[in-house]
Amino acid sequence: MKRPADAASKRLNAQLKKVGIHKEIESTFHSTRHTAKDIMRVAKIDQRTHDKQTGHALKTVSDNYGAKTLKREELEVLAVLPLPEGLDLSPYLAVR
Repeated sequence: MKRPADAASKRLNAQLKKVGIHKEIESTFHSTRHTAKDIMRVAKIDQRTHDKQTGHALKTVSDNYGAKTLKREELEVLAVLPLPEGLDLSPYLAVR
């Protein structure tokens, strides 16, 4: 069985090591998903929307009806969520 989250976790950890900010005893990828869920709950984002955003299974038959990917309106709401205070994304930004 392929597990996309496993591949994403390995890729993220490799990037963190490359820029010198990886810590072996921390579960960075999974904790990022937890933080994202917390941010979306506080912002009152619809449960189905944040389940789709974080890759969690939709829980009910009703949840499985409708678009399987995020709709434009959902993306617009997520795009304006504030990032956690102190989060430095500079290692991931392309230098121009």
